[in-house]
Amino acid sequence: MIRRAIRTVGAHVLCATSLASFAQPQWSVLLPPVPNDGYCTVVLSPEVVGRSKSDLGDLRLLDPLKHEVPYLLEFEPAMYERTWMRNYKLLRNERVDQHTIIEMEADSAATVDELQVHIRNAMVTKRARITGSDDRENWYMIMEECLSVGEGDDATSVLRFVDLPLSDYRYYRIELNDRKSAPVQVLDLGHSGRARSEGRYTSIDGLTFARTEDRTTTRIALFGASPFKADRLSFEIHSDGPYVRQGSFTAHVHQEIQGRLRKMPVVIDQPLGSFTLASYGRGTIAGPGAITDTLMITIENQNDQPLGITNIRAFQLEHRLIAKMKAGVRYTLTTGDAMADAPRYDLEHFRDSIPASIARLDMPAMMAAPKIEPPGPRFAPGMKWVWIAIIGIGALVAFSAVRMLRKTADTN
Repeated sequence: MIRRAIRTVGAHVLCATSLASFAQPQWSVLLPPVPNDGYCTVVLSPEVVGRSKSDLGDLRLLDPLKHEVPYLLEFEPAMYERTWMRNYKLLRNERVDQHTIIEMEADSAATVDELQVHIRNAMVTKRARITGSDDRENWYMIMEECLSVGEGDDATSVLRFVDLPLSDYRYYRIELNDRKSAPVQVLDLGHSGRARSEGRYTSIDGLTFARTEDRTTTRIALFGASPFKADRLSFEIHSDGPYVRQGSFTAHVHQEIQGRLRKMPVVIDQPLGSFTLASYGRGTIAGPGAITDTLMITIENQNDQPLGITNIRAFQLEHRLIAKMKAGVRYTLTTGDAMADAPRYDLEHFRDSIPASIARLDMPAMMAAPKIEPPGPRFAPGMKWVWIAIIGIGALVAFSAVRMLRKTADTN
């Protein structure tokens, strides 16, 4: 009888634990119909990102039958940087008296601080002398160094970068000494071309701010209707002159601290980094990139007058979800599941095969997801009755133990 009671209480306790640990998505959004069959990009709104885990691992894309649809995530970088090789005009490339001589013509009125030597791969180090000229008759020393080849991984040709003192010659010559080893084949010469461009941002709408100031400090609380992730902030400032102010970010973090009798809710400030707000940056700074519902901004004014801040705009680097969808079908995106882990799909291995140009869907506002009853038995007792049952069984076990001790004593 005692064992049966213990098993019953154990089942009830397990049931109550499963009820407590059951989690489900807290938010969902019904996407617009997909225009065409195939891959489609869904630009995630700041609200979706703010209500999700930091790695977006709780996002799920569902079809009308609630089947999970595989997807990929893309995170826009703050800056794109593209580098390529610009070839110089090659005027000479031949062997003379155990030397390989390469001559090239630089861009007109250009200064040169590096050379890229494109060489057929080998395993050798050679002495290289680099000279410059304005007429290809009189050559002047620029530098002399060892040029090593043979560090390319599974490549038939390699690039070797040579840093030069800043020079403005029209012509340049490289002499490779071939006395101690066979010559290498130089394919061409050039220099690096670089281009930088900013990533794409999504505006975070609906934010408001409150400001307080004292003699040396401006404190701003930036908040919205839902948590947000600010990767860039733009201040509208009216100032009569140039300014450079140092500042810092903090976030209000809600936690519970165990007291003597019960847990007490507290709010602590979590540092998120510092920044420089300057007129030469047109009032634009990089944001902390952390999800928070209240972003605290502190600006140190020193002995200057506070800045005339009239508005603050926040932006999030674009986050995208890519999935293969069917035309005319409306899919649902859910998030906010505290128990969910990042999914693993086969699609991740075929990222490079997705077309570069695909349709884009914008996202409407989210809504609270309907509550789903957790699976369990028809009868699930509350914790109050579980504790009553545990205390009752404890009393029954104690009573049985006393009776057994008395019978043992009478027998003896």
